[in-house]
Amino acid sequence: MSIVSKISKIRLLVCNPQIITSESKYIFLLSHMRSRSSLISHILGSNPDIIGYYEFHSSYLTQMDLIKTRIKLFREFKCRFLNKYIYNKILQNKHIIDYNLFDGKLKLVFLIREPERTIKSIINMSLVVDGEWHDYPNKILNYYISRLLFLQNYAKVVKGDFFFIDSDDFMINTDTVLDNLSNWLELREPLKKEYLTFNKTGKPGPGDFSEHIKTGVVKETVKYPNITLDPEIIQKARVVYEKCKKNLSLKCI
Repeated sequence: MSIVSKISKIRLLVCNPQIITSESKYIFLLSHMRSRSSLISHILGSNPDIIGYYEFHSSYLTQMDLIKTRIKLFREFKCRFLNKYIYNKILQNKHIIDYNLFDGKLKLVFLIREPERTIKSIINMSLVVDGEWHDYPNKILNYYISRLLFLQNYAKVVKGDFFFIDSDDFMINTDTVLDNLSNWLELREPLKKEYLTFNKTGKPGPGDFSEHIKTGVVKETVKYPNITLDPEIIQKARVVYEKCKKNLSLKCI
């Protein structure tokens, strides 16, 4: 970080001490790529009790990590954090959360999606951005499996104190899932399937950059009929997915 950047952050904190001092709670969505996490993030971020809607690509191991997130959100929303949820989503194993850092003020939402559509969506994303993953389906398989195993193991650490969403169930039973999630979070206003768009909506990096996320409403996406997968890859992934889904379903609140 440059000296100019440090001075800018210090000045921001001095002029806006509530960035540090405000009592806030946190919601983190723990998921994997192409799980419809951007869609659910936008629905959450559209609620007046929640601030945030995209991925910060960061770990949370110290108080400074929390302050960095608050600074990013304040710069975008110029908001007050008092009695609000601060939101982030985490999709990579390298981004670690120290659950004890939050002193009971963290709500975790686990989200997973069945493997075939997930892997095809990652391949399609890679083709659009001229990435390399579309040439290495086994690399995608390894990411997907390792991520689900990580989520399953992390759920044991938090001892069932989380909310679980299966992505396809969310699309079929959107209203029911949102009602249950709203009650669990004790929101003053219920979550709605219509959502706002923001400064970073549809841009690469923070989340989904397809046109679908810009529509502001929950709707099904394409099934990628032009992409074929080795049945063995799908089967390997499905075994892990079914086990992860079962364990998360049994242990969630």
